[in-house]
Amino acid sequence: MRKFSQKKRRGETRFAWGGRVFCLMVFAVVGMSATKAQEAGGIAQARSLDPAPYQAHDLLPVASPVLAQAAPPVNDSDEPEEPVDLLGEFNVTAQRRRTTERENTQTTYVVGKAEIKALGARTLIDALRLVPGFSLVEGLGGIDNRGQNFLRGFDDARFILLQDGRPLTRSSNNRASDINRLPVVNVERVEVVTGGSTLRYGADAIGGVINVITRIPSGPPTLTLGVEAGSFGHSTYTVSYQGSTGDLAVPGNFAFELTYQHQSVRNEYPFTYNPDKGAGTVLSSQFFNPDGTRRINPTTGQIYTQPEILASAQDVAFTSTAYGLYAFSDFYAGKLIFKPGRDHTVTIYVQQQNLRRSDDIRSPFQVIQAQNTTGGEVSANPNDYYVRFNDNIADRLGVGEPTEDETGINIAWDWTLSPVSTLSTQLSFKHTNNFNPGSSAQTLINNRTFEAQLRYIAELYPGNTLNAGFQYLGNRSVQSPQAGFPVNTIFDQFGVQGFDREISRYALYLTEDLQFWDGALVVNGGTRFTSDTQFGNIFTSGAGLRYNFGGERGREVFGLRANYQESFKAPGLTQLYAFLGGPGFLAAPNPYFTPSGPVIGDGLQPERATTYELGLDVQLSPSALLRATYYRTDLSNAVEQGVFIGALDTTTSPARVCQRVPISDPGSDCYSSAFLNASYLYLYQSRNTAESLSTGWDFSFDWKLSPEWRITVTHSIFDTRPLGGVNSNLGSGATFFGFQREGQPFGLSSFLLQYTTPQFNAALSGSIVGDRPDADTRTKQILRKGYTVVDLTTSFPLSPSITFNGGIYNLFNNFYESRAGRPSPGINFRAGLTTTF
Repeated sequence: MRKFSQKKRRGETRFAWGGRVFCLMVFAVVGMSATKAQEAGGIAQARSLDPAPYQAHDLLPVASPVLAQAAPPVNDSDEPEEPVDLLGEFNVTAQRRRTTERENTQTTYVVGKAEIKALGARTLIDALRLVPGFSLVEGLGGIDNRGQNFLRGFDDARFILLQDGRPLTRSSNNRASDINRLPVVNVERVEVVTGGSTLRYGADAIGGVINVITRIPSGPPTLTLGVEAGSFGHSTYTVSYQGSTGDLAVPGNFAFELTYQHQSVRNEYPFTYNPDKGAGTVLSSQFFNPDGTRRINPTTGQIYTQPEILASAQDVAFTSTAYGLYAFSDFYAGKLIFKPGRDHTVTIYVQQQNLRRSDDIRSPFQVIQAQNTTGGEVSANPNDYYVRFNDNIADRLGVGEPTEDETGINIAWDWTLSPVSTLSTQLSFKHTNNFNPGSSAQTLINNRTFEAQLRYIAELYPGNTLNAGFQYLGNRSVQSPQAGFPVNTIFDQFGVQGFDREISRYALYLTEDLQFWDGALVVNGGTRFTSDTQFGNIFTSGAGLRYNFGGERGREVFGLRANYQESFKAPGLTQLYAFLGGPGFLAAPNPYFTPSGPVIGDGLQPERATTYELGLDVQLSPSALLRATYYRTDLSNAVEQGVFIGALDTTTSPARVCQRVPISDPGSDCYSSAFLNASYLYLYQSRNTAESLSTGWDFSFDWKLSPEWRITVTHSIFDTRPLGGVNSNLGSGATFFGFQREGQPFGLSSFLLQYTTPQFNAALSGSIVGDRPDADTRTKQILRKGYTVVDLTTSFPLSPSITFNGGIYNLFNNFYESRAGRPSPGINFRAGLTTTF
């Protein structure tokens, strides 16, 4: 690919954002930027967000990067092929425009189409294994594992997931909940920016941004069919029709793609489960024979249904089959790219996914932490565990199971105003409908998100790029505890009710990217003003610096990065307004207007965070890149869910509330014989109670040994923990202060050895996951053992039009818990065929 020419580079643009108010400001500066364009001799460094692979980006006589990416690579026999330069590869997410790694001050990672295929990824979560700083729970084909995946120690409520720049965050809980449900069938690459990114992307980007970039169709129309089958009920069927009418650099041509994929996975795998919960833990009951059958009382002949209390620890293993870890998905996607004129490009993307999934393992055996209860079931020691047999285990697939239906639309219009300025508009809509018939929380959840963005990018003069934008975001959630029950009306004596709420957010942001000494020094900074109808006005700022040195100009071998970012995370509508009930407890909104009158809580406030990072890129050779990054994120005003706030007496009308704890304390207003003998519910609430600190190191090594061979190795060290708050009042789902967060490993390594030719592909990949906290007590932390997983994948043609794809996963049959109480499958297989007409 040809090098950039300082005299002939043309501006490239793709995505930016739509709105109304900011248009006036934009057009006021268009004239200035056009003048600068002439003075700059047509140098175009204003690059916009481009959701496409980068091919021949500087060779087409058009400024639209969409068309540039759709064009085939240019092969010029008179000009030698560009040598490998890993720091010269492109990224569009870090600065919302197309830049090389040498221009980025933030830490960025890219997982390309070849790596996605080599990893045998089925859903997005599988494709992120090679990203330093990202720790995940096994996706198992798309089961529900929301809240279990972390980016730099922050779960999916504190990082943003995008698809071609379109936000996939759910309005009810502000979570990137699609991270394990989104298939990779039409994904070209995934770009990850770690660290705070609120300045460029808005709220909730404390841990970073994950941008899923869909492919650009090109070439004559083709039909692709695929089928795959595998162990434990896995099957996939794919149909894709794509192509273009001609060269997308020519006005009047268009490209299109229509894709459908059905994926089923039951995960009914056998496993042997040893309920050893770590050093110092006592298994306080055993009521099974060695073969797993229930024991019979020799005197009465009665089958034991309650555990026996044993005097000593037992090493007991049970063999069972997993049920309830299933996912069934129907995914539809359509994309149309049209160039009505030389300076305009319109892209329309539509997506629909219908999904049924669960994460309830429902095996016949449950290992449950002992509680201080009576009746002889369990030990009085809260650190002990007992084994319980679940009666009525049945395959309930299709009977009252939760459903998730989602529709997404994204429309983008890119307008090249001049060789050095672009104006881009984006409108997106997302609608998700959830039905949870067996839920103790809201049965029906209907979420809607509308976003409009307008972005203006201009190179005011060589080395000075202005990026200004306006964003509108509207989140609405309608929830009801029962089908057909009207919202905003009382459902029961506890005050439970549905709700219909909406939060709107407007933002203006401005960033400036400066280059000095022919790009050796890169400096950027900016600020963002956000006006939220729920939380008022919020300012966030950021700044970054990068210095490239060593070697010839433009191909420096060292890059020193430093970055500072301010971020905030807004509480979700569910945290603010939803009732979540269950046996013996009620999770109340904040504030909670109790039936008897007192108001509990004064409303939630956004979390605030600051991130500092320092990194070094070392290009050991043009084809070998070593990267190391240290980071620290301080989170204040953190929202903890499940904070115990009191009790609710259900025998009175209206229900009587006591707010002091513990109930057994004579100093508590709950302490009375009448209240203690009453039937009451424990009350929980989300509160701004804590501070949190996340520090760590990320390392990555990428080596392209030859055009066929590539090695990637990553390693991350995590230390993320709450620092303080209402320790004694935390609910069962929270983490006690001073300990590593539950589920976050202390260390994580991944590797990929890849061999690729036009005829044959093979890859060996794996992950080494360190010990992870399983549960917390107030005196110690119980750890779950680490594990290692190795996969082997391959693909090769059986004929000119038929390709075989297959893989062996968990190659060494290693059994482990990817999260507490969820044993993993052992060795498993997948194989399939793909044909193209």
